[in-house]
Amino acid sequence: QRLSGKVVRSSDDGQQATVEVTAAADVARGSFDIWLENAAGESSKLKLYIDDIAQDTDAELEPSKSAFKIVKTPVSIWGKVAKPGEVDRFAFDGVAGQTIVLELAGRSIGGKGNLVTSLADGRRQQLASEHAADREGDSHLAVKLPADGRYFVQVQDLMMQGGKEHDYRLTIGELPYVVAAYPLSVPANQESDLELIGYNLPPVSKVTVKAGAS
Repeated sequence: QRLSGKVVRSSDDGQQATVEVTAAADVARGSFDIWLENAAGESSKLKLYIDDIAQDTDAELEPSKSAFKIVKTPVSIWGKVAKPGEVDRFAFDGVAGQTIVLELAGRSIGGKGNLVTSLADGRRQQLASEHAADREGDSHLAVKLPADGRYFVQVQDLMMQGGKEHDYRLTIGELPYVVAAYPLSVPANQESDLELIGYNLPPVSKVTVKAGAS
């Protein structure tokens, strides 16, 4: 089995359970459905995300404060713009010349907000900003850092809204990120090489795909 789980503890009324899940070393990054079964039937399914970088949350943030939570990259941060007007703030240390990718997943993980991600330098001068709705609820920024130092990231709703469904996952790091492939079409029923286009990729980045009949 690539994923195995066990119930560590459950509530007396049977409505809550803590589950420990172990992933095999060769499990690919991605999402998996998990659920519980007992004599009464099956629970609803939840998404479990498997990743190979550190995971963090916005739990230490205080929406009424202007402080930034310092994170070490690469990292994926699970958060929620829980209240109208809330701004989640993070900070990381970067090196001149690094191309840092900030990927914000919203709609793809079930979030309902129209979220905006922005990046600023040590003088709090904005370097880039991206509205998630422009990309159907998810977005990415890729910025070449101009200097060594601390950089600041903010996540907020475009209309200053918030709520329990304004979930997001913000990934920050000098990570390989593919945005396109070339050519855009390949012959049917044979193998073809595609060149990958994006950030932090090797000089020659190709994959071989085998097309079907259609």
